[in-house]
Amino acid sequence: MSYKYGYGELEDKLINLLRSGTPDFEAAEKLIQQGADVNAVGKYDDENILSEILSGYWQSAYKDIMFDECENCEGNDCDVCENKRNLNPNLGESMCAIIRFFIAHGFDVNKCDGCFGAQCLWALTLSTFDRYMIDI
Repeated sequence: MSYKYGYGELEDKLINLLRSGTPDFEAAEKLIQQGADVNAVGKYDDENILSEILSGYWQSAYKDIMFDECENCEGNDCDVCENKRNLNPNLGESMCAIIRFFIAHGFDVNKCDGCFGAQCLWALTLSTFDRYMIDI
């Protein structure tokens, strides 16, 4: 299922690519080279592309609400529908790697008077229970 986030075609692809599972930075790099904007703003002021990815990434570790369930669905391990996902057990570590990737590609935490950074910090607080996050 391809979910429309309201950023733009390439940006929506970037969000779908990085919102669950092991981050595929090679594919993300290609989308950025094609023109995906790491500082894109969606249709809502309370999100930016990175905060959208971070909050979606955290949610995907438990139950990815963006995937449709089939009639035989048994949650995250369904063999029939899209609910069989490559969930990443290294939640905090992967979220930090995604942040580093975005910053290395020009993500501006100061955009919108610092709201971009604040939105990402809020999304990141969702993973504060993660062992990696506790240890760093």
